[in-house]
Amino acid sequence: MSTPHNYRRGAAFLLMSQWGGYAVQIVSLIVLARLLGPSELGRMAMVTSVTGVATVIGNFGLSVAALREKGLTQLQKSALFWINTAIGLAVGIIVAALAVPIATFYHEATLVPVTLVLALTFLMNGAVVQHKVELNRSGAFATLGTLEFVAQVAGLLAAVIAAVLGAGIWALVIQQVVMSALALVLALTLAKWRPSAVVFRGNVRHLVLFGWNTLVVQVMNYLTANLDSFLIGRFSGASILGIYNRAYQLIAIPSIQIAQPLTRVILPRLSSHETPEAIHPVLVRLQRLLSYSVLGPVSLLVATSSSLVPFLLGSDWSGVSTYLVLLAGSALFRTIGYATNWGFLALGRSGLLLAAESAARLVMVVLIVIAAFHSAIYVAVAVSVGQGLLWASQAWIFGPRIGLPTLRLNGASVRPVLIFGIAGAAGWAITERTVGLPPILGLAFGILAWLVPLAASLIFPAVRHDAREVVTLLVRRRRRQQAA
Repeated sequence: MSTPHNYRRGAAFLLMSQWGGYAVQIVSLIVLARLLGPSELGRMAMVTSVTGVATVIGNFGLSVAALREKGLTQLQKSALFWINTAIGLAVGIIVAALAVPIATFYHEATLVPVTLVLALTFLMNGAVVQHKVELNRSGAFATLGTLEFVAQVAGLLAAVIAAVLGAGIWALVIQQVVMSALALVLALTLAKWRPSAVVFRGNVRHLVLFGWNTLVVQVMNYLTANLDSFLIGRFSGASILGIYNRAYQLIAIPSIQIAQPLTRVILPRLSSHETPEAIHPVLVRLQRLLSYSVLGPVSLLVATSSSLVPFLLGSDWSGVSTYLVLLAGSALFRTIGYATNWGFLALGRSGLLLAAESAARLVMVVLIVIAAFHSAIYVAVAVSVGQGLLWASQAWIFGPRIGLPTLRLNGASVRPVLIFGIAGAAGWAITERTVGLPPILGLAFGILAWLVPLAASLIFPAVRHDAREVVTLLVRRRRRQQAA
């Protein structure tokens, strides 16, 4: 069992490794966009918009259930391993069976072999879940962070080599297979745990029930997050989908690389608090940290999009900048809603979280479907509006019902939203006025205009206090722990 110092030090390492993963994903977006183009990436998105839900189902929400459980026996751990593996196998078979229907729906015969090969990754992803949970629960965050970073880098290198050799869409398939296979091998090797041969013994009923509620929420989340790609691919074609998908990935990466790993670090600790009220100040601090850490990169991305996109991706991707601006609202509402979501999970209120999400996501689905019949531009707007409804439902309707400090949680995001909102607007206004100049010049002017409001905001004591708090959480604590 790791000591508190080692736990926190490992957690800090995991979070730092996510910045490395962030860099890898950005490099992947840039390099593969230049090597492959919108059509190839769009066809890959056609497949993953359908099969990606299988990844969520393969987890069955059991990783979250296992993370928040205060103690797990060997029999419980083994049962969870075999359940996840069996679900992964079943899901892989279902995905393989969907290969022809997917290709028929999109009128793309080349998607059949692509889907069949990707089906293999679901078994590997199911088998690796419990070993990652074991690394997480034991505080081996440095090992877990290294494992995931190495798998990402290896997948990217394999994809780049394949793309240079002319593999086309298969470069993206190879990337996914290499990432899944290497993550599985490393997890099996590094996790100091082996499942028992006894399959379904141990009391896991309550874990499966919690996992089921969490699964339904995650599936709804995935469906509404990918319904846009599914419908754009069907009604607007592979090239438009490729452009939309690049924009969505760019705007979502800060949240994915920062907020999702934080969930794995924070949830076990939040769940260990003796009283529900004890987690309130922790959630407020985390919400402030998350708002500054995620909204800063999102704001800069939007501010410089019209110059940044052609500079990084090339002229074929110029349409990405429009979608980045329209999807910024979805990134905003997703970010300021994370702490509330953690509160539901830490308190074991997965059923109420399901209720909070259901109505809002139903409205979101209706908006996306209606928008898809007009254009992908309308779909981007519908996604941002729908994400706002989800935030409002959790934060203002259902959150107070379980005693979450709604005003304090949302108040923690007010200053970063205002600061980065003003900075983003200033940078965007200047960047738009540099159209016609070389992209590098427009990018430089946009960044400068974005930085000015940030510097000006430091005249306010509250902002300086926030800055010190964020720096302390991200840097100083880690240095003290390393010295300990």
